[in-house]
Amino acid sequence: MARRELEQKANMLGSVVQTGVFLLDKGNREIYNFNLLQGKGAFQNLARADIQAGIRLAPPEENKVVLYTAPWKGVYILLPVHEEGSYAGLAAVGPLLQEILPEGELRGVLKFLRLREKEVQEVLECWDSLKAFSGSELKHLAALAAHLFWHPLASSVQVQAVQPGPDLSGKDKFHENLLGSHDFVDGNYRMEADLLHAIQTGNAGLLKTLEEDRRQMYIPNRTPENPLRTDRNLLVTLNSLACRAAIQGGVPLGIAHNMSSNFAGFIENARTAKQIQELNAAIPTVFCDAVRKYRTREAGPLVAKVLDQVYANLYKKLEVAEIAAELFVTPSHLSRKFKEEMGVTLSRFIQQAKCQEAEFLMAKGNHTLSEIGEMLQFNSLSHFSATYKKVRGFPPSRVESREEGKG
Repeated sequence: MARRELEQKANMLGSVVQTGVFLLDKGNREIYNFNLLQGKGAFQNLARADIQAGIRLAPPEENKVVLYTAPWKGVYILLPVHEEGSYAGLAAVGPLLQEILPEGELRGVLKFLRLREKEVQEVLECWDSLKAFSGSELKHLAALAAHLFWHPLASSVQVQAVQPGPDLSGKDKFHENLLGSHDFVDGNYRMEADLLHAIQTGNAGLLKTLEEDRRQMYIPNRTPENPLRTDRNLLVTLNSLACRAAIQGGVPLGIAHNMSSNFAGFIENARTAKQIQELNAAIPTVFCDAVRKYRTREAGPLVAKVLDQVYANLYKKLEVAEIAAELFVTPSHLSRKFKEEMGVTLSRFIQQAKCQEAEFLMAKGNHTLSEIGEMLQFNSLSHFSATYKKVRGFPPSRVESREEGKG
């Protein structure tokens, strides 16, 4: 089948089904796409990511059609393309709808695919234009597509339905393909890292900014026969991680474990969704407050306020004079009190706190050194590097190289 003929068939099928049709070569690289939603780049990119996830779950075979259901319930038909009787690549038809997610849950799933808010909105706008099909209709459509892209007289069409989960075609691919996309694992891991960092540093401001993201977090139900048990298991994990983060943040071991034991009792006795929700909010907040309390336990009221100001505003320009003005004291008085109680100047303490935050950002691996310096309000990369070396004794590039080596 010539390339031009393949494109014509893709256009015809896409027009009939009212969705996208993507043609891929033997290496699963896109060579053509028909999409009624031209200009909707975020939606097309979502489809491309879904298609690659489906291919990972069920690699193409010459005589097999795959119905892949993405985490957000969009369905794709993945089928081999034959040229002169031999396998030449893949055609992917979709997304199609079989099951509709509530908008709130759909938003949560899309957010953990790392779509920006503008892109999420774009996908939601395209949502209503998708056609819905029953399960039997999808299988008939898959067979039709197979005959179209193989040969009108294709004798056997094997249709295999796959979706993210722990058991696919008799093989446990859960660890390899959790939720069909490593983006979900990655998104949840990054959320967890940010949450624990907020607790460890006693950063109530960061914790508050994470609240909405945590509410929209997409979590698969591992025990569908007992959803309350799933919620409790998640709280048990949160309780353990928050306890460890608090200990690392300076809360005494015995006190942290006593707090954790109390929460364990509350978790076991939780019986309603409201109680689960309240515990989900309370656990990180209480441990975060404990870190703040023990961080400032030896400081007077004025210095305690300064510490909270610094940790809550690491991504802002922090000047001693401005902090003093907000606390209605003179810069010289503030500097003297801080040095007396903390044993280090306030300027030096700010530098140390920013360098500690920089190490957290470097460990995450999302940003370059230049971007990290800019985020933490250093004047330039050279200013950031010089400050870091003065505080730590070695340049930040050494830390970055070490983190890359771990990866």
